[in-house]
Amino acid sequence: MTTPVQLTLKQFLLESSPILDVRSPLEYEQGHIPGSHSFPLFSDEERARVGTIYKKQSRQEAIEWGLNLAQAKIDHWMDHADQLLTERQVRVLCWRGGMRSGFLAHLLAQCRYQAATLQGGYKTFRRNILHSLNQLPAIPLIVLGGLTGSGKTAILQALRKMGEQVIDLESLANHRGSSFGGIGLSKQPSQEQFENRLAIDLECLNHARPIWIEDEGRLIGHCHIPTRLYQYMQQAPLFFLECSEEERLRQLMQLYGRATEEELKLATERITKRLGSQLTKEILAAFSAGERHYAFKKLLSYYDRAYRHQILKRPHVYSLEKSGQSAIEQAITLSAIATKKVNEWKSNQCNFFKISPHF
Repeated sequence: MTTPVQLTLKQFLLESSPILDVRSPLEYEQGHIPGSHSFPLFSDEERARVGTIYKKQSRQEAIEWGLNLAQAKIDHWMDHADQLLTERQVRVLCWRGGMRSGFLAHLLAQCRYQAATLQGGYKTFRRNILHSLNQLPAIPLIVLGGLTGSGKTAILQALRKMGEQVIDLESLANHRGSSFGGIGLSKQPSQEQFENRLAIDLECLNHARPIWIEDEGRLIGHCHIPTRLYQYMQQAPLFFLECSEEERLRQLMQLYGRATEEELKLATERITKRLGSQLTKEILAAFSAGERHYAFKKLLSYYDRAYRHQILKRPHVYSLEKSGQSAIEQAITLSAIATKKVNEWKSNQCNFFKISPHF
C-alpha cells in the first residue's frame, strides 16, 4: 500500500493526474478547480446534518456520525473511482485539506492508487485566485470592440486558432453580455467559478505577448469582471469593427432566430427603464407580430447609441472596416495591423505602455 502525500498548491496544480473534489454538490457548484471531478462523500443534506451535530452537540459526535455514514458508502466510492480513473495517480481535495480528502486518499491508497491531497484544500486555492486577480500585474491587452452583432466573438476564436493569445470572457461567463445574452445557453457559472476560470486562463498566458480580449461592460450576465482587469481593459487600445447594420441584423437573426417569443419579450422587458416605455411597447408588439427583423433593428438603435457613447471615453480607439470579410479573413487583417501598431507603440512609447509595460 502506498502512503498518501500532501502537496502545496503549486505542487498540486503542476501534477497532471485527475482531481477528485470530495466536497458536497453545492460546495462544488459554488466554485471548484477547473477540470476537477465532483466526487461528493456526502450529500448537501448529510453535510448540513454533520454541521448541526458539530454545533449543537460536539466535534467528536459529528466525526463519529460522519464515519458511520461513510462506512456504508465505501464500496460505492471505490466502484465510482475505478470507473472514473484511468490511471493509478489521483489528486484529492476538500475545503480545508482535512478529514474528507484525507479519508478518501487513504482508502484509494489501500486500493493501490497513488493519492495526493492539497495542503489547505480548496480554501487555499481560492485565496490564491483572489490574490492573483486583486494584484493582477499590468498586462498587454488589445481590446476588440464593435457594435452589437459585429461578430467579435467569431473573430476572437479565429485569432486563437491562428496562435494569438485570447481571453474569451463571454465563454468563461457562458453569456453574450446583453440582456439577450443568455438565450439558448445553459446556466451561467457562479461569480466564484467565473473568477476561478478567468484567473487560470490569465495564469496560462505569456504576459510578454499581446492578449486579445472582447470589449465588455462591467457585467456579463450576472458575472462581473474583476476591478483590476476591467480598469486595464478601459485603458488599453481598442480596435473598433465598423460593420453595416444589415450585416449585424443577419448575425442577430442567426443567433436568436430560434428563440421563443417569451424569451425575447422577457429580455426586452428587463431593459425597459433604459429603452423607455414607448420604445419597449413598440418592440414587444413587433415580437408579438412575428416581425423580429424590425424588433432587432429598433433594439440596435438603443444599443448603438449606448455603446458609441461609452467608447468616447476610451483613450485609444482605432476604427477598422469589416467590409464583408469572413471571421478568419478579419482575424488575419487584425493580427497584421495589430503587429504593426504594436511596433509603432513600442518605438513611440505611447502613454498606455505605462499601463501595459510588458509589450
